[in-house]
Amino acid sequence: MYEFGEVLWNPLRPNYTASELVRSQFLGANAAADAGHILEIVCRTRQGFGETNLGHHEAAIAICTIAVQRATEVGDPWLESGALSTRARAHLKADDPHAARPDLERALEIAEEMNDARSVALRHRRLGENALHPKIADAKLAAHHLRLAASMFAGIGDHIGHARTTMHLARALPLNGQAAEALTALTAIEQSVRDYGSVGYLGDLYTVLGEVHAALGNTAEARHHFGQAIDYYTAAGPGADKGKATVLGLRDALDSDLAHPNA
Repeated sequence: MYEFGEVLWNPLRPNYTASELVRSQFLGANAAADAGHILEIVCRTRQGFGETNLGHHEAAIAICTIAVQRATEVGDPWLESGALSTRARAHLKADDPHAARPDLERALEIAEEMNDARSVALRHRRLGENALHPKIADAKLAAHHLRLAASMFAGIGDHIGHARTTMHLARALPLNGQAAEALTALTAIEQSVRDYGSVGYLGDLYTVLGEVHAALGNTAEARHHFGQAIDYYTAAGPGADKGKATVLGLRDALDSDLAHPNA
């Protein structure tokens, strides 16, 4: 059964089928625990990832905490790093970036000790994303981590990792007065997102493109990209509801600014 959960991870993760992901990993984790198999930790971490996608943040944090504890007990730093990073993701999605930060910093330390380039890149990306949260709002720190991550992903040939990181970087750059650089960076990754990304990732891309065009004063382009993002999030299903709500708010705000330019 735990091997069944492992097999289902890759096809379920990118398609926003979070309920099926959670169920499969729950079954896999319990079966692995009964067998005394280390995949229990993997499945619980992935179950936590799925719970976050469903908006069940407390459940995600609790499940990932079990995974962190089990990884520590068996002395597997790679699994501990993954569980910490996934718990940090849950904290961030629960609007608590300060709780996420120590998990991410410890996960980065472990990845660096193991000399795992992809894991190091992932942790830098998460730290950059965390720094962008409004409760921290440190755009310079965010850009620092995200530039490092983007360079590392490019260096190992991880196209979607590089693209995903570039989307976050493109949110940081306008806050540092570098919106034109953000637009250039997003244009360069658009084909990679189409080739390697999920429908939800396309929604993310066009949301950020809309935000950058809005920062540059290109309102028609911004509104067009927000419309594209809404269409992609709708196609992605319930797991993308939060992204869709965000871009609807961005489009409404843009329309309001156009209707009341002197307000």
